[in-house]
Amino acid sequence: MKKILIISWISILIFTTGCYDDFVDAKIVGTTLSTAYYEDENLCEQVINAVYDPLGRIETYSRAYWAVGDMASDDTEEGGETGCKDIAQMRDFHRYNITTSNDLLLGFYKVIYQGVARSNDVLTNLTKENINSSFSDAKFKEYRGQAYFLRAHYYFDLVKMFGPVPYYNGVLTTDEYKELKNRVSGDDNSGTLQKRMIMDSVIADLKNAVINLPVKYASENDIGRVTKASAYALLAKAYMYYSGYFNENLFQKGEVAADSAIILGGGVQACLTTKFHDCFVDKAESLFEIQFVASKNKDYTGEGTIRNVFQAPRYVYWRSKKNMNLDSLDAQGNLNLEGNYISYGLNVPREEVVKLYENNSSTGGDYDPRLDMIAKSGDTMYIASPLATMQGQGWYTIATEYSQTGYYNRKTELGEAVGDVQNSGLNYPMIRYSDVALMVAECAFRNGNDAKALEYVNAVRERARKSKVVSIKPVVAGSALTAYNRVYTEGTAPAKLESITLDDIILERRLELLCEGHRFYDLVRLNKADEVLSKIKVDGCGAACNYKPHNKVMPLPYEVLRLHNGNLIQNPGY
Repeated sequence: MKKILIISWISILIFTTGCYDDFVDAKIVGTTLSTAYYEDENLCEQVINAVYDPLGRIETYSRAYWAVGDMASDDTEEGGETGCKDIAQMRDFHRYNITTSNDLLLGFYKVIYQGVARSNDVLTNLTKENINSSFSDAKFKEYRGQAYFLRAHYYFDLVKMFGPVPYYNGVLTTDEYKELKNRVSGDDNSGTLQKRMIMDSVIADLKNAVINLPVKYASENDIGRVTKASAYALLAKAYMYYSGYFNENLFQKGEVAADSAIILGGGVQACLTTKFHDCFVDKAESLFEIQFVASKNKDYTGEGTIRNVFQAPRYVYWRSKKNMNLDSLDAQGNLNLEGNYISYGLNVPREEVVKLYENNSSTGGDYDPRLDMIAKSGDTMYIASPLATMQGQGWYTIATEYSQTGYYNRKTELGEAVGDVQNSGLNYPMIRYSDVALMVAECAFRNGNDAKALEYVNAVRERARKSKVVSIKPVVAGSALTAYNRVYTEGTAPAKLESITLDDIILERRLELLCEGHRFYDLVRLNKADEVLSKIKVDGCGAACNYKPHNKVMPLPYEVLRLHNGNLIQNPGY
């Protein structure tokens, strides 16, 4: 078992079966697994694997999470087909036309609560009383630690996306689940007390995860499992969000937690990969990375992700076709591009954020090498296993005119061919060490330690400046693109800031984590969403963007309200 999401579904069928039309089924939220699954260490491992499974479903982090995190921010737009005709429910995020019938939100909510239910089942039933004598103490702690972490993660992301949601931490029948509310007694219209209660539980779970999780795992079969450093990193993030949501200063606790994650990684210099580009093909910098396994299926099934196909460039030209006349029309009046459609081309960076990177290349100067991860006019990509309609293996020129902004995100391109691969094995880094380094910087600055903040921001900037690509040679085995061999040089664009402000730190987060699903949630917890997002008036297709303050959280889907028999209160404004 190379990755932990490859599990025996038949043996835990009761844990995964449910009725989609009815949204929720007793076998998901109610009926507990047989205690036999908790008696035996090996059987229990399968149950723990099932708690991870919602992370890899298309409804969660392959689609909805980054669509909101990026497109509802000031970083990206939908992209896709010319004229903004592609995925309307993604387009609605950046135009702020979000409704209760958005199926992307429903899918995310539904599957994340499956993760909550499975976490609860483990924490309720994996007890000393239920295990047999051969169950080791180390495994008992590891399994409970993973369940604590994942429950905290699932609830944290539900709060980030929807605000006050129903909370429970045990095993419920379906009828009991339907009676859950999303406001505690005496709560305000925005559900502030409910959110606080959930965030308190998230922090408590992460503290338990820190106690129970190992620093590392002994077996290579445990690739992808969360560790003590993962829990410290998410705990730091929880303290920072708590501070922003409730105007409380928990940054001292956040700094201690983030520092602990960095220390476990060997210090900030040891934590960061040598080159920025390696973060997206190498697990070394990820403290929490969603694992995927590649396959050739084209129906979104299996254990892969379609995120690479969603975000890879939409159209390419074969080699010298890049300079062809785009104004020429065929007999039907359509553009005669003589190129090839390869992917959706979604989540395209806005020009405004691209301009924030240091870039003097137009005058012969240097640039921030992180710009290499943003495709622009004239850039190329190597395609090893092209579609049948294409010209064959080789370099293709990206047709950026199919991006409303002129750019594409390349962080999901590396290490995987595009075109017919709709189940990619490219993992999703949820928390990278550079993210944690910038958490340390922000918390330290807010705690009055400017020197420490400056040190950590400069560490991230220096790593980026050492990542300037001089040449790229693809490594191809048959029709599979296995890697890129890059030759690097150290850029001369200034790496070290001489002084630091909070705006510098937030800007560095934006540049470092672009298109990784962070920006919208950051704007909300920084209380900057109203100021920043209200300034966006139109998108790349000229359509109006109508941000309103209530858009800081998404609406509860209609099907969720129906399921709970009127016990839930919709978020104000929807």
